[in-house]
Amino acid sequence: MPLIKVGQTARIGLSYFPGKEFSSEVDYVYPALASETRTAKVRFTIPNPNGVLKPQMFTNVEIKINLGNRLTVPSEAVIDTGIRQIVYVDKGEGYFEPREVTTGLKVDELVEVTGGIKAGEKVASSANFLIDSEAQLRGVTPLKRKQ
Repeated sequence: MPLIKVGQTARIGLSYFPGKEFSSEVDYVYPALASETRTAKVRFTIPNPNGVLKPQMFTNVEIKINLGNRLTVPSEAVIDTGIRQIVYVDKGEGYFEPREVTTGLKVDELVEVTGGIKAGEKVASSANFLIDSEAQLRGVTPLKRKQ
């Protein structure tokens, strides 16, 4: 939520009004997250002359934020073991190297990578579980666990 600021423009859609979109600016960002749902409240003011909008209605909100240029990979390229995140880097001629990465923001189907690979390196983005399984079956040395 630190990226959402008062004054940012949002597109607001309601599932019960297909094709109808509203536009508004953020009026207020509530300071706390709901612990059960890990969601936050953001307040908008929307003209409602016919009274069709009711308090506490749920909406789909899209706020575009310019994050600049960042190194990203498809989300399916990242294997999350629960302890660390791994991608398989293409070393050419059918060889792939497991590489531990540090991830950042997740947007749509992309994951920001803040460490572990460099721009220009190619990563496997599909069938990673097969690469991982085959590597283990063939006795490939797994990544060293940090002590």
